[in-house]
Amino acid sequence: MLKDWLKNEHYPVLAVIAIGGMGKTALSWYWLNEDVIGSENQPSKILWWSFYDRELGFARFLKKAIEYFGDGEIDWKKLESTRDQMEFLIDILRKNHYLLVLDGIERVLRAYYNMGSPYQGDDIKKDEKEDFRSCIEPNCGLLFQWLASGNPKSKTLMTSRLYPRELDGLEGGLRKDLKEMEKEDAIEFFHRQGVIGIRGEIEDVFHSYGRHPLSLRLLSGMIVHDMKYDGDIKAWTKYNPVPKLIQKEHHILELAYNSLDKKKQAFVSKLSAFRNPTDYDAVSVFNDFGDEEQFNDCLNELVDRGMLFRNEKSNGFDMHPVVRKYCYDRLGDREGVHSRLRDYFAVIPEPEKIESVDDLAHVIELYHHTVRAGKYDEAFLLFRDRLHTKLYYEFGNYQTVIELLSALFPDSENKLPRLRDEYNQGWALAGLAIGYAFSGQSQKARPLKEMHIKLREKAGDRKNLAVGISNLTEDQILIGELEAAEYSFRRVIEIGYEIKDKFKEAIGHRGIGLLFAYRGEFDEAEK
Repeated sequence: MLKDWLKNEHYPVLAVIAIGGMGKTALSWYWLNEDVIGSENQPSKILWWSFYDRELGFARFLKKAIEYFGDGEIDWKKLESTRDQMEFLIDILRKNHYLLVLDGIERVLRAYYNMGSPYQGDDIKKDEKEDFRSCIEPNCGLLFQWLASGNPKSKTLMTSRLYPRELDGLEGGLRKDLKEMEKEDAIEFFHRQGVIGIRGEIEDVFHSYGRHPLSLRLLSGMIVHDMKYDGDIKAWTKYNPVPKLIQKEHHILELAYNSLDKKKQAFVSKLSAFRNPTDYDAVSVFNDFGDEEQFNDCLNELVDRGMLFRNEKSNGFDMHPVVRKYCYDRLGDREGVHSRLRDYFAVIPEPEKIESVDDLAHVIELYHHTVRAGKYDEAFLLFRDRLHTKLYYEFGNYQTVIELLSALFPDSENKLPRLRDEYNQGWALAGLAIGYAFSGQSQKARPLKEMHIKLREKAGDRKNLAVGISNLTEDQILIGELEAAEYSFRRVIEIGYEIKDKFKEAIGHRGIGLLFAYRGEFDEAEK
């Protein structure tokens, strides 16, 4: 199907959709290397981009795609804005027969764009408008639409747990839902893994366990590594039946996890605390095995069992999101584990030049582990001093601001952030509220701003109270509460007069003038 799509189908975008562990990435990678590269249908340029690595976000994708697909020197002075870069890239892709593979698209969709997404399963919060399938960054969604429109010569293959909402109704988008493995393929897979058994015995296992690829990988790893039964599927399954009323994928994960000894269970759960692919030095933080040889043996066993992935070229390690979630749910002393990772990331130096949000990845990772270690005040200072200016004023990445600051509200955004200092509580409330407001979510911003105002009133901080009330008016106007906005502006004028701050008085007068203009009261507005 993939081969026919690349060669014959007129659809410029094909999205392969399936739940976690169904083999979307593996299928696409195998097809690309075995059926495309070196064939007569090979496009002149191919780019594979994985959004599973948080350092490989949309901004960096644009930059690298332009550098790769663009011929010759790129004049970045002419491509300063994101929109300029998108138009430049799409022009290239429309004129040339290239192939773009975008892996893990769900990581740029609302349902999965959060600090906990690497630990997230297939259970997501849905809404009537299905905004959970929308791109978190509007420009990203617009690019997806462009890729599927205008009859481009280039083709784009996407893999995702969810079909992007931006592609709904576009004739240039083709959706393929990936189901269980074919029976014959699953039987051959078991034999290649070293499982001993005749066809009927293997089919009996499929009847009980299904043919979910990740589950079969874990299951075959258990059977082959069980010395008691020496890879014999009939002997193994005799003593490992599937209990009733238990989800099959979940049960296989449970079997795979429990087949490890306690020390290895603890180790793989600690590894699940890493959100992104990581290197040998990083995973060595959790080497409690006494010597390097035993540690390496454990890593090799986890790789053989399918619990861990290893990139041999980079000697990097990663976990499947489904496996990561299961192991993380069983992690003991989470605060202690994240404290060790916080200490590890704290000594990593910043890059000399920070040109995009992706260059802040190590600081964001440090922030994440600081929060998960329960050190909220320390995390707040980290955000304020090292992330705030870059994210707000240089990159305008308000969604990342929301993602990071909301982590300081573990109890609920309807309650105060878990910070000791009242002034910092107000700062975090205002920062999160402005993030929501600037990303067009005024209904979420308003209650946070109201909480911020109450804190400033309680503290008698008239200057910041006026700022807070002024910020609130922006959301009141946008959601149509004009009378409330007028009252707020009059309070700003009153406070400005009391503290002798002419600038704040002026803000209040200007705001009321605009409100009069909105209501058609132009004489009053002019005054």
